[in-house]
Amino acid sequence: MGHVDFTSYALIEGRRDMFLYWSDARPALVESRQAVNRYISNFFAAFLTQDRESRAFLAQDPKESIPGSTVSLEHRPAAPASITHEEFVQAVVAGQADDAIDEIRKLRESQPDYVFLNDDSRSKARLEWLRSQ
Repeated sequence: MGHVDFTSYALIEGRRDMFLYWSDARPALVESRQAVNRYISNFFAAFLTQDRESRAFLAQDPKESIPGSTVSLEHRPAAPASITHEEFVQAVVAGQADDAIDEIRKLRESQPDYVFLNDDSRSKARLEWLRSQ
């Protein structure tokens, strides 16, 4: 399943592909989308409204709750919030660049795809720092 399978475009019967973005409509994925949506609905009901039935649904093995499913679930503990772009720039302007850079370096291990680790974000930070001078 791709991004488009979770948008309203997925509901358009016979939709055509869009080069480099999504493929032709795949009716077989409707059931997959419905299964994912069922988990999302139950998750919100379980944790926002403390709904017992939804908690029970989530406690089941997906292969039991959705017959024929190949879904697997895993739980990961929440990661601590990382330094934001604004906090980084403020730290640099305040003369605490080394500390801010250390915070960014810590992200390489835990969040290697973190947006601030790419060149565009670093360039943006440099420009903002120059403007503040």
